[in-house]
Amino acid sequence: MKLFKIFLILIFPLLYSCAEKFNITEPKNSGGGANIGGDTVYIALSPAWEGFNRPQDIYAGREPFIYVADTDNDRIVMLNLSGTVLGTRTVKKPIALSQDFRLNLIVCASFDTLINGVAKTYSAVYKYDLVSSKHNIETAAEVRLLPRTSDLNFPNRQYTGVVTFYDNSFYIARTGPNNSSIFDPDNSILIFNPINNKKDSLIG
Repeated sequence: MKLFKIFLILIFPLLYSCAEKFNITEPKNSGGGANIGGDTVYIALSPAWEGFNRPQDIYAGREPFIYVADTDNDRIVMLNLSGTVLGTRTVKKPIALSQDFRLNLIVCASFDTLINGVAKTYSAVYKYDLVSSKHNIETAAEVRLLPRTSDLNFPNRQYTGVVTFYDNSFYIARTGPNNSSIFDPDNSILIFNPINNKKDSLIG
């Protein structure tokens, strides 16, 4: 009897290891629109959030609200987590957005202006103070951080991305065709650091 028990103990791991292993490179179709990758399953929710026109960025804010760069509708859309629209803000061609820990919304977009009587469009970076407006995005104070006056000589520069950090600094990605300068090429990462008066200082 004792030998039989020892035999079972020895043979059990061998039998258990013969089970078919799950191949994560060949996920089976769940039939429910699920995307299986590793141990996480994603299921598309219905209905989809609609009403956007070529949206190029989406950001989960720290409130938390959802912000969408609704590019070809020339607006930023603020939604709650259920997808209900809480407000919109008109801005020309928003393409990227982020939010710092002061709940300022940083947006890469565009703006129109007159240069020597000629209408021109420039890429731009805006900051919206959502706290001062009690999160009424339509009335939030707007500050245009870029372009600076000197940047108006470079109409082909584009601000294409933004990321914020725990200390409320943020980086802006800039692209453009003129990269011969060793001091200020169009293709650069611009660094903004907060200063004591709550304004932002461009240091790179």
